[in-house]
Amino acid sequence: MQLHELPMEYISLHVHLETLSVGRNKLSAIKNFTFVALPRLANINMEDNAISQVEAHSFYGLAKLRFLRLQSNRIMEINLGDIPPGAKVFLADNLLKSLDDLKGLRTSTHDMYKMKKYCMGNNIKSGMIKPILLSRLINSLCILILLFIF
Repeated sequence: MQLHELPMEYISLHVHLETLSVGRNKLSAIKNFTFVALPRLANINMEDNAISQVEAHSFYGLAKLRFLRLQSNRIMEINLGDIPPGAKVFLADNLLKSLDDLKGLRTSTHDMYKMKKYCMGNNIKSGMIKPILLSRLINSLCILILLFIF
C-alpha cells in the first residue's frame, strides 16, 4: 500500500519523532504547517514521490531539521524560508529551472555552489546561478560598508 497523503492524525501523536521516512510513495503535495506538531524532526525523507506542490510554510516549526530529502519528485519551485540555517536540502531530479525557484533561500555565496550540487538532475542552466551570487555579494558588501561606517 502506498500513501497518497500524509496521515498526520497518526504521525502527530509521536511528538518525539526525529526521523520521518515516507519515500517511494505517491504523495503529491506538502501543505502549510504539516510538521508543526513534530518540533523534534531532524530528518525528513520524502524522495521518489509525485510531489509537485509545496506550500510556502510547509516546513514551519522545524528548528532542529538537518536533512530534508525531496529528490525525485515534480517540484517546480519551493520556499525554503522556514528551513533552519545549516540544514541540507536535497532537490535533485525535480523540475526546477532556476535557483530563483528556491524562494526564501538564506545561504552564503559559498553555499550556493553546494546548493547547485544538491539540485543536480534539474534543468538549471549554469549561468542561472550568477545573478543570484552577484546579488548576494552586493548585499554582503552593503552590510559590510554599513557596519564599517557605524
